[in-house]
Amino acid sequence: MRRNSLSAALLACVMLAGCSPQSTGGPTAQEASVGTGVEPASSAATPLDPPGLDLDRSAATPLAIGAEGGRAAVTTGGWTAMVAVPAGSAETGATWSLIPLRTAPAGIPDALAPGVYIDEAGHPPTGDCLIAFRMAGKADPDAAIFRLSADGTSAELVATDRQQGDASTILLAEVSGFSPYGVGKGSAAARDKAKSERRKKQKSHYVISVHDKVSFEVQDWKFSATLDMNLAGAGSTSGGNYKGTATLLFTGKYNKVHGGIIQGLGKINWKGKGAATAYLYGDLAPLIPLEHNDLTYQMDDVSGFGSVTIKGKGALDALARAPAGTYKAPGIPVKGGVRVPFLVNVTGAKVTVEIANLGEFSGDLVKF
Repeated sequence: MRRNSLSAALLACVMLAGCSPQSTGGPTAQEASVGTGVEPASSAATPLDPPGLDLDRSAATPLAIGAEGGRAAVTTGGWTAMVAVPAGSAETGATWSLIPLRTAPAGIPDALAPGVYIDEAGHPPTGDCLIAFRMAGKADPDAAIFRLSADGTSAELVATDRQQGDASTILLAEVSGFSPYGVGKGSAAARDKAKSERRKKQKSHYVISVHDKVSFEVQDWKFSATLDMNLAGAGSTSGGNYKGTATLLFTGKYNKVHGGIIQGLGKINWKGKGAATAYLYGDLAPLIPLEHNDLTYQMDDVSGFGSVTIKGKGALDALARAPAGTYKAPGIPVKGGVRVPFLVNVTGAKVTVEIANLGEFSGDLVKF
């Protein structure tokens, strides 16, 4: 499976403040150079931090913008800050810097991460972009992304999508431009209000639509699985949270006959339905490591992940008994309320959903 051509390019805009030496009553450097042929030293050689922001320039990460955009990541206080912008949303050939903050500005309420500053070198963004923060383990339940004022003295909570994985927490926000951003605590009411305001402004959304059937054989078992899934979410870009429902029909038959003698019998006819969620990394995908678990997947190029909490019913005989031994059907949930995880690949407008031990189901990513 080919890896998505993921575009990204980010932006962030904060002009660095210049500084002029205090006058001592003598000639200035500019005046002293007149007629000497010697250029005065430039005060821009050592950029100064914007007031209120404690930047760690030694840890700055360059972000080069190409025809397909660009992306970058940097660590800030135990979190990994990631920024991305789709192709065409920034000037090709520009190089920005992603600079972590050593300490959280005063404006972040109950700061959880110091934050990040992006110097876009005088080339402002021209389209929507993404910013995300990732940390190992489970973050505070009130964690949200905040947009800081240029001097860090005030902050505004932005609509934040959260995905809690088995090994990490990801916070993602879709933004139209950059000032410094950080992670702090926001009340449930404030987080809901920000999302509500974002929905009012959104002009589009995406739907993951999968309606496919796969068939396979394992040790004389003949199986088929049918997945019907519709999940809606995201915004002007495909990255973010998705919610919806999924139905899974799973059938299996073991009926081996040799020389007119039945050698073994087994049958499965099971159907389940439940609420499903998914999280697509969008243009940030190459920056986010795949979480490891005990399940075996065939998918190499992962664009996101999800799960369906499924309840099912039907005839089930997962063990087929035969003279040569007992064969167990591949893992399939048979109890109510079982969580079934899956991986997602997005290539253009095509989607592939893989459920471990069952296979890959094809579908579409539709923009409305």
